[in-house]
Amino acid sequence: DSLTTVNDMQSQKSAMIQSFASGETQNVHELMITMQKAGLAVNLTAAVRNKVLEAYRELSKLQF
Repeated sequence: DSLTTVNDMQSQKSAMIQSFASGETQNVHELMITMQKAGLAVNLTAAVRNKVLEAYRELSKLQF
């Protein structure tokens, strides 16, 4: 399920931020990549949702 994947990516991002902030890891590149992946996944999900809502609104305007 894509929403589960997006949620998992957000959780991984949060864990990486906490790990970096606490000094457990110093890998800035990995942190930035994880943040970018999570951000892109959220943006893609929002874009798909918006398209579905737009299509629904268009269909609801049609008179059968």
